[in-house]
Amino acid sequence: MGAVVRILTGDLPGAADSRIQTHIITSLDTICAAHPGQYAPVLSCLKQVDPKGNDAVALAGFTLLENAERRGIQVQAEVKDRFTSGSKIVQALRSRNEAKPKRSGR
Repeated sequence: MGAVVRILTGDLPGAADSRIQTHIITSLDTICAAHPGQYAPVLSCLKQVDPKGNDAVALAGFTLLENAERRGIQVQAEVKDRFTSGSKIVQALRSRNEAKPKRSGR
């Protein structure tokens, strides 16, 4: 699985089409859900992505970052802010998520 992640993270920063970026990020999110050890190279790659002006890329990246945090992976605040600040949709989702009371484990 590491080889696939290396290929995708190598292609992501240079992808000119936002649709391709969105698909790559969504694919990486799916891979990381099954293989949490892959979060480190993926999060490192996301530092190079600028989602400003593209809600789809911002939403895909924000979702991946939220999923990483749910799994106990530490996400740098500046990376998360980059994926939040450029999209009103993501800002609304982040506000909603922060306003929700945390569920206690059952």
